[in-house]
Amino acid sequence: MRLFWAIAMAALVLAGCAIKYNEGVALEQQGRWEEALLAYRDAVIDSPNDPEYREALARAKKVVARDNFEDRIVIYRDTLERDFGHDRELLARQVERTLRHELAHHLGWGERGVGGLGL
Repeated sequence: MRLFWAIAMAALVLAGCAIKYNEGVALEQQGRWEEALLAYRDAVIDSPNDPEYREALARAKKVVARDNFEDRIVIYRDTLERDFGHDRELLARQVERTLRHELAHHLGWGERGVGGLGL
């Protein structure tokens, strides 16, 4: 009898995962990505080892991030425009250098290491 209830509970849990995943698929098809992300997240929480659920969650996160963040960098904008804005080519080179410098920090280099890279 215990085995029956254990199997029944497992089936309910798996059905719940599939329901959330299927809900995410329907929302994704409607272009309702933020809601799809939440449904996929719930499916992954309930069934963390399912690669299909994890791929769907990653896909939804990517779309939501893309739709909610602008494709531009505004850090140091005022300073760069003030110091280099008089020359568009110089400004473009300095923006690239600043981006590389900050990316190097993000990847773990300190000021000395970044300086050693010529940034």
